[in-house]
Amino acid sequence: MKDDIISEKQRSAAYPAATMESCLDVLNALKSLNGKNCSYETLAAKMGVSVTTYSFKAKVSSSKQYGFIENLRNVIQLSERGRALIYPTQTVNEKEILLECFQNPALYGKIIQNFLGKPLPSTDKLANELMKSSYGIKASGKDLAAECFIKNAEYVGALQNGILSFDNVLDIKTSSPQEEVEEDFASVQGTVVSDESCTSYSKKPITQGQLTSGYRFQIPMLSGKSAELYLPDDISDADISFFEQSITFMLPLFLKNLRDRMADKNIDE
Repeated sequence: MKDDIISEKQRSAAYPAATMESCLDVLNALKSLNGKNCSYETLAAKMGVSVTTYSFKAKVSSSKQYGFIENLRNVIQLSERGRALIYPTQTVNEKEILLECFQNPALYGKIIQNFLGKPLPSTDKLANELMKSSYGIKASGKDLAAECFIKNAEYVGALQNGILSFDNVLDIKTSSPQEEVEEDFASVQGTVVSDESCTSYSKKPITQGQLTSGYRFQIPMLSGKSAELYLPDDISDADISFFEQSITFMLPLFLKNLRDRMADKNIDE
């Protein structure tokens, strides 16, 4: 049990200390500055606070983690997502952007990976969960971290009947004509179906462990190796829908975490 809980002497992992909705104050202040880059002092003055005010520091730090803003050499600037939110166009889907921002903090990516499609614990139980070493949040910050996550999940519509889910959250608009999108999808689908080296069905064991027969999707890599996805042959339509949802929203998070782990490994070596 002691191994599961991080030591109070260790530094806490980063977490948003302000909700996405409250961080709109930062975006609105930048909008009032015509979206121009500015110093922390200028932004704080526009928000009517001091740069040392806790709420200001929390909102700026959280806005960075959500991907609303970026900073370089103490200059704050709008990110591409932040600019799209305060200057939306006909092709911008604000729900989609907010959902992407919700998934952006490293802590949130881990929580989503563990609880997507499952009932989300109550605030106090999620707070205790965040003290595990896999999350790395100290006891002093666990309650606020958990509270902000749950409020954000509700804000973006990802908490449905207590279950963390991205179903029915988005009403995605496309900037390309529908006919062109359908044509592109059909060409990709045709390539996949016709290329036996990419997809196949096998009655022989195709992986080690408990996996036996089923469907596999192989993607040739530049190194000559191949990546592979596996689905059992008795998979249900509901499972396929859940798998599709997981791939759409969780694969980018998985790849981000993989890159981070590889980067850490290279540093250690």
